[in-house]
Amino acid sequence: MEKRYNVILFGIQENKEADEVVQAISVAFSITPDKARALLSKTSGTLIKKNVTAEIAKRYQTALVQAGAKAKYSPSTDSAKKLELTPIQQAKSTCPACGQPLEDEEGKEAQAVCPHCKVVIAKYVVNQQRKDEEKVVRERLERIKHVQQEEQARQRQQSEDEARRKALEDRIRKQLGLPAAINTRGRLISSAALMLFLGVGAGIGVSKLFLGETGKLPPSEMQLSIDMLNGMPALEIPTSTENQQLSDPDTQALPGASPQEQIAALSQTLIEKTIKPITNGSALMSEAPSQQIISSDLSDTATEPVNPATPPPQFTLIEKREDLEWDTYLLEQARFSADLDELKQSQQLAIAIQQPSMRYQALLFTVLGYLRLGQPENASSLLDAILDHIASISSVDHRVAIATGLVPLFVEANQPALATRVLKQTESWLTTSGVADRVAETWARLAWAQAWLGMSDSAITSLDHAVSALDQLRTDQARIEAISQLGKAFAQLSERDQADKILSQGQTLAEAIEQTATRQAALEDLARAWVEIGHLQRAVAIGQAIESPDERDRFLLALLERQALAGHSFGLPSLAEMINSVVDQAFAYALLGRTTATPEIADAHFQHAIRITDRINEPLLTKLALQASIARLQSRTNDKASVALFRRAANTLQQSNLTTAQKDASWAKLAANAARARKLAMAENYLRKIATTDVATATQADLEEVRPIITIMPERRPQS
Repeated sequence: MEKRYNVILFGIQENKEADEVVQAISVAFSITPDKARALLSKTSGTLIKKNVTAEIAKRYQTALVQAGAKAKYSPSTDSAKKLELTPIQQAKSTCPACGQPLEDEEGKEAQAVCPHCKVVIAKYVVNQQRKDEEKVVRERLERIKHVQQEEQARQRQQSEDEARRKALEDRIRKQLGLPAAINTRGRLISSAALMLFLGVGAGIGVSKLFLGETGKLPPSEMQLSIDMLNGMPALEIPTSTENQQLSDPDTQALPGASPQEQIAALSQTLIEKTIKPITNGSALMSEAPSQQIISSDLSDTATEPVNPATPPPQFTLIEKREDLEWDTYLLEQARFSADLDELKQSQQLAIAIQQPSMRYQALLFTVLGYLRLGQPENASSLLDAILDHIASISSVDHRVAIATGLVPLFVEANQPALATRVLKQTESWLTTSGVADRVAETWARLAWAQAWLGMSDSAITSLDHAVSALDQLRTDQARIEAISQLGKAFAQLSERDQADKILSQGQTLAEAIEQTATRQAALEDLARAWVEIGHLQRAVAIGQAIESPDERDRFLLALLERQALAGHSFGLPSLAEMINSVVDQAFAYALLGRTTATPEIADAHFQHAIRITDRINEPLLTKLALQASIARLQSRTNDKASVALFRRAANTLQQSNLTTAQKDASWAKLAANAARARKLAMAENYLRKIATTDVATATQADLEEVRPIITIMPERRPQS
């Protein structure tokens, strides 16, 4: 019989904060903070798990130690008793209520009623199960209540900070003799509003104050830039061209009502329309699940690769999860080049970005650069070329998603006239083309962008179209995507309470979806919406509720990666601790190091990530690939440490007993990551060590693709 073990907890590690460990334990094991604190207070030893296999015991010990507790596992005495040669017929069962043997006076076992406490065994077991279920539900709701209380406290603090900043700004404006601010996100008065309310003619006149005269450009670097842009491939996504009804009399905004009343009415209608899921939604799903940013290569025990019997379909140098970091780095470099007035290089770096929305956002840095240099004609011509290129995308909803994503950048750069041009083009796509199942989502995107520009009336009209279109949606997934966008639009209109209600209703609807893949995709959409309106904890709660450990780790790591690379680091260390897979957790800490502005904290995150990789022994391929990825991320903040980690991985690979094919795959990983770390000489050295022709050819092609991008990057690198 397999040997069994007990897991024992011995309190908190000396170098850890008690509150942090309590929180980590309560989250990791789904218990209340008070219960976690009680368990940790007993330094003499508390039995956590009894009579389990060595694998399970090790996993519990690892989770406890990572959370900051002291823990060990030792052989169970119960397992030794099980090895005794006791005849089965002599084994005595006991009463679940009083613990006494279930035997009557004649020695015959009584199965129905306990002879000691007279409890009906079956009823007692059923009642106990119900109590256990009630306990689990109560603890889950207590955790939700705790998260909600934290979020409410954060919102109160945010409101107080905003009020304080506004009062400070008003006081300083009064001292300086400046008029009251009119260019805020809540009430923007600009050429955007004039364009809508005064008509196109007057709007163009105002726009010229921002852009100057537009006309044809002479042959120049500007024309070369437009030619480069026109050579960039467009997204080709099939779409339906059927016309859509824009509004419904039952959901139109109330005539004569205030904007707040109209928004409240729309919100109530929206919530009423999302009470029940679409019964046939799963059968009508025709779209493939959204591509995943993150994938887990290894279980948390780090002993075997996932699906070892299924080889990858083709040789790949860079895993998909690393592409987002590379695109983010290119975006940062494009912005930095534009700040240095190197506009041609900025545009070349932007075009190298693979993620479409990020690519077009990076191109706007060049547009803004021309405006900063006093060249409005060039800025206008390049913006026209960008919009023409977006218009070539066959899918209208993808056009709208990309175009509306540009609006915040123009608003933040104080260029409302350019934002208005983008919105007018976007609205024309919506009113002249069909968007099939995504009509509600697309109108909600437009409302969100209009709210960014302070166009409240236009945003309410767009919301009216979006809510009306909900009845046309044929799948649960399409409805959830629309609800997610609607929640963000309401939040952008400063209607946070309404946004919370909408997204909460959408989450209830998503959790009721029967098909697992559809339900998971829907919850991920809602999690992204929660994050974008500032509710990270609500998104984390969605991830923690995922039953599959691998899926839960993938979700949490994807969430952390998006937040970290977007520059939002608050709360992410705790999120990293929730990840159980050692591979994913190490990458998570490397992401924290890559995006942390303080060098000392960044180095601490990277050192922790490297310590986690040191616990991985097999398979060595996974460990080396992870170290290569971490070294590339570390190059963004600490070149010297990055080089040391690359060399360490290379030395390990050189001395290993891996097969030639395995070594070649690892050398290719090192070369690809070294190139993206701007260490081309090191990458070339790794390339020369590859013996297999196919792998060497693929690696060479990858380096040739990266080399010209690296050579045009600025010499001085911006801090991430």
